[in-house]
Amino acid sequence: MAFPRKGSRKIVVAGTTYRFTGIMCEYDRLPGEVHAFRVQHGRSPRQMLRAEIGYARLRAEYQRVGRHISRMIDRIPPYVVRQAILLGLARGWQPAVNGAELDLGPIDDAIDWTALR
Repeated sequence: MAFPRKGSRKIVVAGTTYRFTGIMCEYDRLPGEVHAFRVQHGRSPRQMLRAEIGYARLRAEYQRVGRHISRMIDRIPPYVVRQAILLGLARGWQPAVNGAELDLGPIDDAIDWTALR
């Protein structure tokens, strides 16, 4: 089932359009608050991609480059989503093919935080 346009965002990676949506939540997998987000193919959504990123790490990386991030952030930064998509594709995610959701779990350590600068 496709994401509704309202509340989701579009991103283009390597010429392919995707849609993503994210929420702030709490999980036992990472200490503190977590952003869990899902990505799907923009035109032919079949298999969903899910990933998590810890708010504490995101905030620390923002502070390291002299930027501020609100505790109530409701949008996942596009550079994180872009890297999650590339990671998912490398791990066998096939967004336009029927299949079970691919859950990457916490991806904090897999993100290239230099893209924030």
